[in-house]
Amino acid sequence: MSLTDLMKRPDVKNVIRAVSRYPMRNIPGVMAFPPPAYSVTDTNESHLISSLTGVTFDYLFRFMVERTNDKALVVSQPWISELTWRGNVGVMEARHEYRRYLKTGKITDALVQAVWVMAHSDYIYRSGAHYSLRELTDPILQNLKEMCSFFRPDLFRAQRHCILNPTWEICGTIAPPADADLVIDNTLYDLKLRRNRKIELHFFDQIIGYALLSSISKIKGVPEMFPITHIGFIYPRYDKVVRWPTNDIIAPEHWDDVVTWFREGLERDSFIWDHERFHRINAVSGEIDWKKKPCNHHQMLLFDESDELDDDEHDECNQPQEYQQRSLFPEGTMIKPQANIETKDSSAKGTTLPARWKQGGLRSKFTKAALRAMELVQNVSTLLLTRYKK
Repeated sequence: MSLTDLMKRPDVKNVIRAVSRYPMRNIPGVMAFPPPAYSVTDTNESHLISSLTGVTFDYLFRFMVERTNDKALVVSQPWISELTWRGNVGVMEARHEYRRYLKTGKITDALVQAVWVMAHSDYIYRSGAHYSLRELTDPILQNLKEMCSFFRPDLFRAQRHCILNPTWEICGTIAPPADADLVIDNTLYDLKLRRNRKIELHFFDQIIGYALLSSISKIKGVPEMFPITHIGFIYPRYDKVVRWPTNDIIAPEHWDDVVTWFREGLERDSFIWDHERFHRINAVSGEIDWKKKPCNHHQMLLFDESDELDDDEHDECNQPQEYQQRSLFPEGTMIKPQANIETKDSSAKGTTLPARWKQGGLRSKFTKAALRAMELVQNVSTLLLTRYKK
């Protein structure tokens, strides 16, 4: 079980969402760097290519942030690929191209290709599935280079801490494994290479979990423990970086109680909320009312457990009164897709579901997951049968 799985547990998720305000549910603006259309029609294959693209950009983005900052400030964890494919030619080639990039600062085709190969082991490690090597097509390669070419170093230049892929000393002992994307000084960022502009509630839950870990444990490789005062999301396809003070998410007078509850819950693997002990948090005293409340600066917002709210409702009550929004790329930058590449419709759904399953909620989510699993089993069975006949 990972921290992501832990934050999805009802006993954890319900408390976090009762004491938290979610200031934004949609990234503003339009997509500046749409992904190219994939030539495959299979839903699982398309999802795999999209995931590999995300992992590849995650590594490239990490390289760019590292080169931007002073070596003395940079703390980096071992690559997942090196832990799983130690001695592999592809990983060794990626390490060679990585060192060359740190010297030259040029994102070359060879670097992107090497990282693409290495990304397979990272994805296999996290998903638990096994896939053969996929080809890096020219449209995907050019799309990755376009996003990298407009990276602005000044947004991610640290003064005290630059921690790449941070993990915590407590992880693997009483806390589940967890690795975030980036910490710059006291801000923790989560990178999302998505075509969907929606910030899901579980994205907030996960990044709040990282911030709680920083309040009870040191980050590996960092001599002192320091608090996370801001959290943010990086949406490269939308050319946006958004961040908020943690005090705007969880009220400062409630933070210590939530940290205590989370630490003790990890120690005993039971996250029961003590109403008498933490009586100061009115939002969870007595019965929790899972209804949407009006959102303002002094009032918390409770969400229905289904996680399904209309965009109109988000725009009415969940827009922040004040938030910091910065652009990843120079103002006015807009890269148009190549003429011979069609951009896939972001509203298209890979799997057609019966009408009774489109009502939202957990049932719909589990149904989609089951259908994807069935499709994957069918594809693997077909592949094995084809190889057996040969």
